Amino acid sequence: LTGLALKTGLTVQQRDYLSKVHSSSNILLDIINDILDFSKIEAGKLILEEIDFNFNEVLGSLRNIATVRAEEKDIELIFQIAADTPVNLKGDGLRLLQVLLNLTVNAIKFTETGHVLIKTAVVARDEKNERVELRFSVEDTGIGLTEQQMGILFESFTQADSSITRKFGGTGLGLAISSRLVEMMGGKIEVSSEPGKGTVFSFIAGFAMQPGTLTGPVQGLDELLDLKVLVVDDNQLARAIISDTLRRYSFVVSQASSGEKAIELVKKAEEEKNSFDLIIMDWKMESMDGLTASRIIKEELHAESTPQILMVTAYGNDEIRANAEAVGINDFLIKPVDESMLLDSIMSIRGRKKGAFSSPVGMTMNNHVQGLAKISAARILLVEDNEINQQVASELLSKEGFYVTVAENGQEALDLLTDLRNHYDVVFMDIQMPVMDGYTCTKAIKKLPGRLAKVPVIAMTAHAMDTERIRCREAGMCDHLAKPITPHLMYASLVKWIDPEGIISPPEEDVSAAKADDRKREEQSEIMMDVRMPDALQGFDLEESVARFGGNDQLYLRLLFKFFDNYQHIPDDVMRALAEKDFEQAQRLAHLIKGASANLGAKDLAAVSGNLEQGLSNMELSQTDVLAEDFKRAMQVVLASIDSIRPAPQPEKSTAGNSVELSEQTAAEVTHLIAEIAV
Repeated sequence: LTGLALKTGLTVQQRDYLSKVHSSSNILLDIINDILDFSKIEAGKLILEEIDFNFNEVLGSLRNIATVRAEEKDIELIFQIAADTPVNLKGDGLRLLQVLLNLTVNAIKFTETGHVLIKTAVVARDEKNERVELRFSVEDTGIGLTEQQMGILFESFTQADSSITRKFGGTGLGLAISSRLVEMMGGKIEVSSEPGKGTVFSFIAGFAMQPGTLTGPVQGLDELLDLKVLVVDDNQLARAIISDTLRRYSFVVSQASSGEKAIELVKKAEEEKNSFDLIIMDWKMESMDGLTASRIIKEELHAESTPQILMVTAYGNDEIRANAEAVGINDFLIKPVDESMLLDSIMSIRGRKKGAFSSPVGMTMNNHVQGLAKISAARILLVEDNEINQQVASELLSKEGFYVTVAENGQEALDLLTDLRNHYDVVFMDIQMPVMDGYTCTKAIKKLPGRLAKVPVIAMTAHAMDTERIRCREAGMCDHLAKPITPHLMYASLVKWIDPEGIISPPEEDVSAAKADDRKREEQSEIMMDVRMPDALQGFDLEESVARFGGNDQLYLRLLFKFFDNYQHIPDDVMRALAEKDFEQAQRLAHLIKGASANLGAKDLAAVSGNLEQGLSNMELSQTDVLAEDFKRAMQVVLASIDSIRPAPQPEKSTAGNSVELSEQTAAEVTHLIAEIAV
């Protein structure tokens, strides 16, 4: 959902926050994965993949996630990536990221002041340029370690000592897992440290190189040779790394350790008729910040040739950006800055084409996949019973131009596929669903006549284990996507399995329906803007409930209204199921309401739903009528409360052109007015 939000119009600050939510939510998922990884390692079942990956994407994800932690502690996060480091590699990029992330987050955790430095260097290449060995290191200025502490550092569920565990938290699994992963990559993690003087973790890992492997930006700067640049930063290491990068591209570089020193050097260069062309200015410095220094340089020095200024900061909020633009800053970069970002910004400031050097970094949200445009009119059958998953997948696909039909179970999917009026280019298939599961449905599809049996079926499931992948293949599915949905992997799978030549233009009614859905979503968003949270609502603990949703009133209200729309029929459904002695269905519905109402803070309803579910589970049929009446009354209270604050239904728009019905009096007046206009 944050991925979808990042595709909408956002302020810089909103985009920054949502990007970090997106990155950090993946970290929470990684905590669970750590436990699973540890169990796999202990059982000897963990296997490294050998697939293509982009090293810049690994660094970008590391940067996105670690920057959040570093900002919280006001620590400088610095990357020093050797210029000859290959970009396109073969191996397990996800496990490499896991190791680097564990080491980096660990370094930040135990560092109170100073910096954390992530470095890479090429150790060796083979003669055919097919394999490369890279050295990775993570250096910090933290509390350091004793010899005794280093001796137990990589043991499972162990930190340096109990006092550190109490102060800094953690399970001690991260380093143990990282050590085993590095060993599987053919290396070994080494550590050097002294108490009070920081720690260095390093390891060497070997990777195959993809054909035509890139080694970073190496061309396109000819027109900017000998550009005179002043690098201003109070962190000596950060200043040196940026300066060294620029010198590699033949820039003439000077350095200043403070805003005052920068002003002094600019004045001196102006007097000597050797002005700077560009200043790369850190924002947060001890004595004089970068904004103040930039304002003085821009407004008070009255130089004949005022240098352009590129502001670099770890704090990307709107206020800082607005102040920087008011001063006349030419561009703005968020730390930690990589080589591509830096060169791109310089090219843009100097009037050259931006994007010449940028590699895909981090969790990119544009999800560009080559060949996607050729299949964007395809029709997709999404078989999924979870409403939230339906929404996410449908919107991700619709935004790229696909036409999506949703089936809530395997039987619905079969009915849609065998309807001769329908045509689908691919099926996304969930596994666990009521009525008919994904395996059964796929096997049935493969027995259909002619073209229908050849429709690609792609598993989209939370079951990510190898055994489940095998079961999917045996059932006839051609691919397997694990939830939570990763957009670019989903798009890549579509490109792989949809034949562009086989796409049939959708009928006009499908196009109209898709446009209507888009309009409906926009109208619902506009309607919600006028709804306000009440002070109290019968049947709900509003204060606790809204707090659970991070104080987001609009989100909570939307979920309340969705509860009303989706479940207002449930009391009647439960009574009908009990009358028909379908106790399993009644129990399922009670369970459904118990969970949904508890999430929304309807505690009484959650309690009576639980009682009904428990009674049906234990077959206490003598109590069923009483429990069901309690459930119905509590449900009616909740539904009535929600209905009292729902936005008024919007009038249906006429579908008969622009015609409207008029009263006889109004019709006569209009006729008279038309006659007068004609005269």
